[in-house]
Amino acid sequence: MNFFKRILQIAYHLLAVFIFLLIWEIAPRVGLADPTFLPPFSVVVVALYKLIVSGVLLTDTLISLQRAFLGFVLGIAIAIPLGLFIGWYKAFDRFIDPLLQTFRQLSVLALFPVFILLFGIGELSKVLLIFWGVVWTILLSTIAGVKNVDPLLIKSARSIGASTFTVLFKVVLPGAFPPIFTGIRLSAPIGD
Repeated sequence: MNFFKRILQIAYHLLAVFIFLLIWEIAPRVGLADPTFLPPFSVVVVALYKLIVSGVLLTDTLISLQRAFLGFVLGIAIAIPLGLFIGWYKAFDRFIDPLLQTFRQLSVLALFPVFILLFGIGELSKVLLIFWGVVWTILLSTIAGVKNVDPLLIKSARSIGASTFTVLFKVVLPGAFPPIFTGIRLSAPIGD
């Protein structure tokens, strides 16, 4: 009895998906939607099958993943050291903050034509667009993480004679790691 009840529950949950796919198939065929912009579902499935069999889908997916990875790694490589520097030196933070607050508001999509104009339509502009989308979340999280490190830890390290470099990399960076990691995690979907 439970087996049939479970089958009915699954069928009920899939009913909305089935109705959606049915509407998608019928709407372009009866003229409710332009098939140029919304082809029937069966046409999309056939095209997907052809892309998979030909290997084009795999190749294009790997190229997109490569772009996303390069932009993401470049964003991490620039944002974390810059965020450590800005968060550590308060005078530089006050100096650069208005510029950072202005640039972080610029949308990736709004900058798309500018990046194409400056860097062309090749891989560089695409990687830099991903970089632009990723870098701000990581940078601001890193700055906030550095600023919120417990001052008592910093004073303790300095009181035992630790150099600025040692304090920065042995106390501040580990203390700021949770917000940095959160920034990296939040920026990952932006890079996709």
